[in-house]
Amino acid sequence: MNPDVLDFLLANDPLGCLRPASTINSTNIMSQAMISSFSMDVSAYSSDLYEYPATNRPVNGLPNAFVLCWENVLVPTKWMRQHLGLKPSVPALQAAKQRVLRTPNLQAALATVEQDLIHLLNSVSTYGPLFIVSEESAQFVEAMCKTFFPRLAFCLGSTTTMTSVHVIGAPTRFQSAAEKAGWRINLLQSLCRDRLFGGAPQRLLDPLAGKFGLVVISPHQTDIAACGDVYKAAPYVVAKSVHVQNARHLTLEAFTLHLRTLAEYVPQAAPCDTSFAIQLS
Repeated sequence: MNPDVLDFLLANDPLGCLRPASTINSTNIMSQAMISSFSMDVSAYSSDLYEYPATNRPVNGLPNAFVLCWENVLVPTKWMRQHLGLKPSVPALQAAKQRVLRTPNLQAALATVEQDLIHLLNSVSTYGPLFIVSEESAQFVEAMCKTFFPRLAFCLGSTTTMTSVHVIGAPTRFQSAAEKAGWRINLLQSLCRDRLFGGAPQRLLDPLAGKFGLVVISPHQTDIAACGDVYKAAPYVVAKSVHVQNARHLTLEAFTLHLRTLAEYVPQAAPCDTSFAIQLS
């Protein structure tokens, strides 16, 4: 973990944080990370597709896993960069926090985004394991949540809520666009091979047991192309990609409608047993 980010998490009381600052210490933070899916490396927890209790999957229905991008799909990061000066650094987070604290209407708007985001994640995760992928580190995603979306941070860090929602951050700062693209492409295949079928990888080669849906929702064409190439690791995958093109340009009010649209769309996409690639404007 970046020591600057760790110091920030330990020393700062984010907006409306659900736990008093006096109860937070380095031991608690680290022990919580070791028993939750938040701030953990993807290899450190189980997300086997056949062990997961998907409450909305019909008996003998197609099992599904979901990959949703953090940036500009789940969170309006472009808007936050432009209007709050959000950057992956402690000073930038602190400055952005102060801007929000000075503007009650902005606090209310972000709280609405958070509410709809929590609803979306809860809805999607009833259909199968959900992976949130960020091009920043998982530690920065956690710091961002604790600063702007404290209820979401609580849910992701809890051992009883959102236990099937996993946050995957970039392992390093990428030196080029090609390096970042390579990581995103390899990530999808690794999730299928090592996580979804980690308990029994031989099932991937079985026409029945190896058939599953992978729903990828992303603003990046690289992810959409990578979804179509997942068959190289999982030959019987039903690849379902949703290219979200314009969410990065939305206002906070419009972004809440975008989140609600996704929450309505997932129940339609999950049962589909044929591959598709669509665009959402």
